[in-house]
Amino acid sequence: MTQVNLNFEIDGEQQLSRFFELAGNIIADYRSIFEQWGNDFRQTQENVFASEGAFEGRAKWQALSPKYAEWKSLYYPGQPILTRSGELRTSLTSEGGDHVFDYKETEMWIGTSIGYAIFHQRGTYKMPKRKVVELTDPQKKRWVDIARQVTWEDMQALGEPTL
Repeated sequence: MTQVNLNFEIDGEQQLSRFFELAGNIIADYRSIFEQWGNDFRQTQENVFASEGAFEGRAKWQALSPKYAEWKSLYYPGQPILTRSGELRTSLTSEGGDHVFDYKETEMWIGTSIGYAIFHQRGTYKMPKRKVVELTDPQKKRWVDIARQVTWEDMQALGEPTL
């Protein structure tokens, strides 16, 4: 058996690094795992936006400044925090458009191509950090479980002895 290293990095920040034994010498194509991770990512992001950041142990995003909240209520009435046009939310919760979901046999990229997302993710001197993408502990566990389950199924389909 070969050890496989799963690394999850968001905006240069290590989110998870986990080694576990898989049939790495048998299974060299993880695209079916990545497809399931992509589905989970989009659903989780929908829940993050719906809860204004407070999902699966994450803290709620910091409130808007009173001045900006007043302006936003005038020009974008009823829109929740981190949503004006809805482009950012859509780009993280739905395939197509500005949604980034690219993968090959052993690598995956997922996120948004909207340039201003990074300002929310990191914060600026005028705006507090409101992390849009951050893997939660339950999400990390789901992703590792998905990798294990798909690998197990692939090994069984190949008739390989299982762990």
